[in-house]
Amino acid sequence: MAKDGSLDRVRLEELLRTNRFQMDEYVLAGGEEEIWEPRFTYHGFQYVEVLGWPGQLTTLNFDARVVHTDFKSVGSFASSNEVLNQIQQATRWSYRTNFHSIPTDCPHREKNGWTGDAQLAVGAGLFNFDTGSSYRKWIHDLAWERYLSYASQRAVGGIADFGLGDWVPLKTRTPVAVTSTAFLFRMAELAAQAAALVGRADRSSAYSDLAKRIRTAFVERFVDSDLASVANNEQTALALTIAFKLVDPQLRKRMALRLNADVERSGFHLDTGGC
Repeated sequence: MAKDGSLDRVRLEELLRTNRFQMDEYVLAGGEEEIWEPRFTYHGFQYVEVLGWPGQLTTLNFDARVVHTDFKSVGSFASSNEVLNQIQQATRWSYRTNFHSIPTDCPHREKNGWTGDAQLAVGAGLFNFDTGSSYRKWIHDLAWERYLSYASQRAVGGIADFGLGDWVPLKTRTPVAVTSTAFLFRMAELAAQAAALVGRADRSSAYSDLAKRIRTAFVERFVDSDLASVANNEQTALALTIAFKLVDPQLRKRMALRLNADVERSGFHLDTGGC
């Protein structure tokens, strides 16, 4: 809200080319009673501003409708800690408002189907709601094995030095080549597993070979085995190397100790972005 009580759209309009975003305009026909609601858009909001209303405006003149892809609630969580309960409820609301045929990043500004946002929320989503069919449809639309082909062809010597990187880190910025190459490896590894599950041994073998080449390139470029270090030992770089098993188990243990020590030095705070 602005100081004069009007809506503050400054941050909203930083990303837009039109001032009609998050805004509906309706011309009254002049009838005794008129009922209208937008049919081809939706708005995420905390406050609503109404301009040009004839007569006295009250909250009884409006209904706020909750809209999202139709799926059932299948999971719940409750505890003796009210803060955790509130986080659970906020999670459920956020998830529903961000699923409109595809999982999106936010319901008010971009409304885009960023895959990073979707994969971060999928665990909580499947716990709370029956969204399996929605995800299957979304994955089919993405044709993600084609993206893997594109990304691997664009990589140079197995190193993918492109992309957004570790999104909005607290303090330490991890090189884009580290995060993108790590995820390129993970995509190839998952593609190999998926191909094997559907009986495509040829593709599984090809994706496995691709994953091995990317892993080798990652280790040669970023890993110092003697020091158990990755890149500049950013928390993100260490965490991805450990989580994606880009090095052998013994080296992962040593890296985990390094990561643990860094978290302790940071006052037990994470210094990572959204990756």
